[in-house]
Amino acid sequence: MADTGSSSLPSRSEASADDSPLGARKPLSTDSRFDVTAMVDLIFMMNIFFMVTSISKSMDEVDLPPARHAIAVDEETAVIVTLCAAEGTQTAWLYLGDGRVDQPLTSAKAQEDGVRPFVEAGLKAGKSTVVIKAERKVHYRDVERVASAASVVPGTRLNLAVWEKE
Repeated sequence: MADTGSSSLPSRSEASADDSPLGARKPLSTDSRFDVTAMVDLIFMMNIFFMVTSISKSMDEVDLPPARHAIAVDEETAVIVTLCAAEGTQTAWLYLGDGRVDQPLTSAKAQEDGVRPFVEAGLKAGKSTVVIKAERKVHYRDVERVASAASVVPGTRLNLAVWEKE
């Protein structure tokens, strides 16, 4: 007699997940956690980097007047002095070099006395052109004073720097 109540196949509860032809079932919900600590650190460092570079870049710029007609001067063969407007003073500050480098010469006498040796040293180094970079807010009297001190050195050509339109 055949036993009709029992079957040779295992019941659903007896079958393990490994025996399933489709593989193991994944749970319906997963615990999704994302550690943002590293990303927050990266963003913080990037903010510091951009703040530091933007501050140093803005301090380096000189606000030159725009050019109407200009011919470029080779910076390799030029002695460059920079005049910047100083807040609350009558005399512009003079930097011996391109941009706001080192300590500025703040008095008119120090500027006149400092420009001549700087231009003479440049002439000895083979630089025959003097470029004066003066910000827009610098008074013409300051530019003229520095230009006359630089033009005393024989064998130099004098140029005023302007902002070149693109």
